[in-house]
Amino acid sequence: MAEAAVSYVLGSDALKDEEKKLLREKAIEALMNAIRAKGKNPADYIIRDVLPKDDLGMSDNKWEETLDTAGAWNTVINYTLGDDEFIVIFGVGNNNDNPVATAMKIFKGATPIYLVELEKLYVKQEPEGYFTNPLVFSESDKLLVQLYLPSGVTTPANEKVFLLALKAEPKGEVVTGA
Repeated sequence: MAEAAVSYVLGSDALKDEEKKLLREKAIEALMNAIRAKGKNPADYIIRDVLPKDDLGMSDNKWEETLDTAGAWNTVINYTLGDDEFIVIFGVGNNNDNPVATAMKIFKGATPIYLVELEKLYVKQEPEGYFTNPLVFSESDKLLVQLYLPSGVTTPANEKVFLLALKAEPKGEVVTGA
């Protein structure tokens, strides 16, 4: 009998700096493997932090979303990667003083591939968590992220959920690297 795949969120407070670094390195390796899987050379790419507007089509280059519907999933990212674009998500957090979203769903195309219960992160000193297994998106993949706003919350509600994510793109497209 096959075993279930296990992936979950590790609270930032429970991790040492070295463990966070290792999870980031695991994400970078997954990104490089995705580039290789497309028959391309990772040495031709630069890996950098994701910018919300420039790389995910959000309204601004800050992690802030307006959630309009209480008791429902609200789409905050709906982005299709272009040629030579690769993104890896390896964690999530929230910078809101009074967070309202209780869960996050991440889709690849129409398929939900990850569900994060956000509330347990809010009781931490550092309200962020790292995924045990990174989520990789390659050329032409559709990345969709939804946040759940519970019933009874006054709308519209502002939320500051952010992704710990990296992007690989051809060198020189945005930055050349050192």
